[in-house]
Order: sequence, then structure tokens, then C-alpha cells
Amino acid sequence: MLKSFIISFLTIWIGFQFPNYLSAQSAISLSSAQQLALQNKEELKISKYQTDIAKTEKEKINTNYFPTISSEVDFRYNSQLQSNVLPGIAFGPQGTPDRRITLGTPYQSWAGVSLSQPIFKPEFSSDKALAKEQITWQVLQEKKTSSEIIESASLSYLQSLWENEKVKIANFNLNRTLAIYQTAQSQYAQGIITENQLNKYKLDQIQAKAEVDKCTRNLMLALSDLSWKTGTTIQQINQLTDSLPALLAQTPIELSQGFETINRPELAMEKSTLAQQLLKTRKIKKSYLPTVSLYAQYTAQYLNQNANYFEKATWFPYNYIGIKANFTIWDGGIKQKNINTYQLQSEISRLKYNSLEKEYQQDLRTAITKHKNAKQEVDIQKSNRQLSEDIWKTTSLQLSSGIALPQETLTAYYSVLQQQQLYLNAIYDYLNAWIAYQKITGFAGK
Repeated sequence: MLKSFIISFLTIWIGFQFPNYLSAQSAISLSSAQQLALQNKEELKISKYQTDIAKTEKEKINTNYFPTISSEVDFRYNSQLQSNVLPGIAFGPQGTPDRRITLGTPYQSWAGVSLSQPIFKPEFSSDKALAKEQITWQVLQEKKTSSEIIESASLSYLQSLWENEKVKIANFNLNRTLAIYQTAQSQYAQGIITENQLNKYKLDQIQAKAEVDKCTRNLMLALSDLSWKTGTTIQQINQLTDSLPALLAQTPIELSQGFETINRPELAMEKSTLAQQLLKTRKIKKSYLPTVSLYAQYTAQYLNQNANYFEKATWFPYNYIGIKANFTIWDGGIKQKNINTYQLQSEISRLKYNSLEKEYQQDLRTAITKHKNAKQEVDIQKSNRQLSEDIWKTTSLQLSSGIALPQETLTAYYSVLQQQQLYLNAIYDYLNAWIAYQKITGFAGK
């Protein structure tokens, strides 16, 4: 009874190859997903803006030796002039009465221009070097953000591929169980099989349908995550050009194991942080030197009883020029305390760098080991998959010859499905290990 529809089902299987069946035809590849993420993700745009801000700060420092020119205009009306009393002796012989006088004029105005030109700023070179180092740090932050975005988009793409493969396997299994169930219904109507046997095939079909629904939901969730990680819409990435076996073929078999391949921006960022702490220490030490500047001012003062600003002999100019030096005599020890703080922070940066270096060396060992283990697992599962297919085909032919039992053929078929999933899962783990290795080595070329 079971033999008839299993033999008919052989037609579906002959010539069937999972890699060909599962290969996707669509519009987005792993490489394009990475590029879309770099183009669209807000995190990288924010990092680039922060780099622009750091460059602007450096430009601001470059203006510190530019002169500052300012002007002041003051139009004033004195509604009540200041009065004073001068002793009478100032106006005549002893005994002359004191005299009350009024100082100034009702209309008293100023118009002037002042200039300040720095000559020597001891902190200028340190400020400039510090600003340059901050730009370096921010550029490295861009690289770090890019690496994180590429990693995130790559892992999400692989997850989408894996979920896509699961949907295809589940759909194929659903079609198989549906074909068997429909045949079983016909045989039940003819009295060939019992109701209990029919219900068993119905249960297989229901479970297969539930698996398709679950895998489809997981795929939609994975695609939604991929759209978020690439900054696109789910309509733009609902089909994937790559496949797990195709990506496997593009990755190198052997990986470089030297620590010189480590290219994590976090290491360079910690070096930059250390350089900044040293520059801040140098800046404070230089601040003990005097700041020297040149200053000058030209002012014209208007004095008159009336508001006639164009009247002759009513404007009285005066001007001056000078040079001054400012320096700290005593600050309560705050500068030395700041120096101590920066020296401690410098030591912290050195320790962080050493710690990160050891961490990334271990990450490299881990990634290489996982890559080797995953490659071995891929080879094993590939061999097992081929072996399970050979067993299934042989068992099917034996069934048609009356040698094998129908249940043996079904068992062999389920083994093929299981081995295919194990093979694809091994590829998925292998590619994840490859992404981890690329992150440690800096995603060369990205």
C-alpha cells in the first residue's frame, strides 16, 4: 500500500540536488548588504559628523594667533553733571569763598578701536597637537563604527540565508507529506489502508505545515532585522542573491595565524588616548610660562554743551599702545594636581592597551580554532549528506524491486533531510567563524 505512492514519489527526487534547489535568485548579496549598511546607518553618519567637529576645533585653535580687533561707540547725555567744591584759595587770596563747580558737559560720547595681538602663547603648540590627535582618535572611531556595522550586517545576512534555507526545506517536506497524504486518502477510500494509517499521514502533513509557518515567520523576522541592519526596507531585501554553499566557496581554506594580522581600531584608539593624556600633561607644564600680547587703542571723545557731533573742536582723541605678560604666580597647586591626574590616566591607557592586545590575540586564536573546527564539520556533513542520498536512492530502488520495506525508504528519506540541514548548519557556523576572523583583522578592503 505504501509502496505505490513512494515509488511514484521517486520521480520528484530523481535529479533533485539541494544546493541547486535552494539557491536564491534576487537582488541583494552579502557584499551589497555591507555597502548598504555603510551608506545608510545613522551611527556612521554621526561618527563622521563628530570627525568634522574635531576638525573644526583644530581650525579654531589655528586662529589663536590672529589679532582681535574691536570697536566701541558710546553716545551719552548727562542729565545731571557731577559737582564738586574747590577751595576759594584756588581762585584768589586767602579768604576768598569756596566755589562750587560742575564737571563735564551734557553731551559726552566716545568712539574707539582697540587691538590685541598675541605674541607668545605657551599652550598653543600643545593645543594644536592635541586637536590633531583628537581628529586621529575620531577617524579611528569611524573605522570602529564601520567594522561594527559590517559585522552586524554580515551576521544578519547569514541568518537570513539560513532561515531562507529552512523555509525551502520545510516547503519541500510539506509538498512530500501532502502528496503522501493525498495518495493515502485515495487508498483509504478504496479500503487499502486503515483510518489509523490515514491519520498518521495526516499528522505528518499537519506537522509539516506548522514547520513551514514557523520557518516563514522566522525568515520574515530575519529579513526585518537585515533591513534594520542595512538601513533599508524589507521590500528591498526580501530576496538574497547569495547562498550558504556559494559563500563557502568564496572563503579561504587557511587563515593567517600571526598576531601581526590583528587590525582592531580599538588598539590604535587606546594609543591615541595615551598620546592625548601626555599632551595634556605637557600643556599644563607649559602654562607656567607667561602669555605675552601686544595691545593698542585709539579713542575719540566728544565733549559739548549741544548734540552737534560735526562741530569743530568738539572731538578730543587719545590713544595708547603697550605690551603685557600674564603668568601664574600661585594657583593653590591645582596645576600639579591636574598633572598627577593625567599621569595616572596615561598609566591606565597603557594598561588598557596591554589588556586589549592580549584579548585580541586570544580572539584571533579562538576565531582560527573555530574556523578549523567548522571547516572539518562542513567536510564531515558534506560526506554524510552524500552518503545519506546514496542510501536513499539505493533503498528506493530496492523498494521498487520488492526487496526493501516502504518504512525503510521513508527512514532513509528523513535521514537525507536531516543531513542536509546539518550540512547547511555547518556552513552557517563556518561563515560565522570567518566573519569573526575578518573583524579581528579589520575587514580588509572594506
